[in-house]
Amino acid sequence: MSKNITIRNLDEETVHWLDAEAQRRGIDVERIVIELIHQGAKSSPQQEERPVFHDLDALAGTWTQEDAEEFHKATADFRKVDETLWR
Repeated sequence: MSKNITIRNLDEETVHWLDAEAQRRGIDVERIVIELIHQGAKSSPQQEERPVFHDLDALAGTWTQEDAEEFHKATADFRKVDETLWR
């Protein structure tokens, strides 16, 4: 179901930006407004945000150069491609 909506009292700068953006992208102003509404709805603070976890914070930045080198050496085989698997 579609519904018509009228937007009143847009300031001149916004109207100019909408017109210029529509012309730049080769689409009509209505399409620009619909895209902006969709983008705004997706980033709405009303939507549930993903929780931020801090359980590994104590580990961040704790490796020494030697630790990193040891890890890269131990996992080097994981970066090799077995060409026979791609035939």
